[in-house]
Amino acid sequence: MPQTTQLGSTEAAGNGQINAGILRFSVAYFLVTLVLLYVAAPFLEHLQGGILIDGVLMTLVLSSAVLAVSSGRRALALALGLAIPAITAKWVSYWRPDLLPPEVSPLTGLLFVFFVVLHLFRGASPSWGRGSWLGRNYQSVG
Repeated sequence: MPQTTQLGSTEAAGNGQINAGILRFSVAYFLVTLVLLYVAAPFLEHLQGGILIDGVLMTLVLSSAVLAVSSGRRALALALGLAIPAITAKWVSYWRPDLLPPEVSPLTGLLFVFFVVLHLFRGASPSWGRGSWLGRNYQSVG
């Protein structure tokens, strides 16, 4: 019988299956938006409003990544703390490129992507350390 641990994580008692994220299929949503961005990016370069569409798709990818890795309050806070500057820098560099150096947007995005990849790999292999700084608690509650 699955037992809820935090915010939306469930762990099956017998086989150790773990579903992370606030929504049930949040990792699937994240992967769909990531594939959509990957497939659409080469075609967007040649469109007149391609940079705007790329910004919208990147915002969707980063927002769905927040939902995918937010298995606990601490992970949600870290994800939001890294995603909000990345999304803000992306849109500030689009609307007012003179306000920020051009390196800020990719660097904040890479920092958030590093966190997401680390968190998802850690979720795929629970033996990487239980209850570490990522905020995931694999111990069943009550």
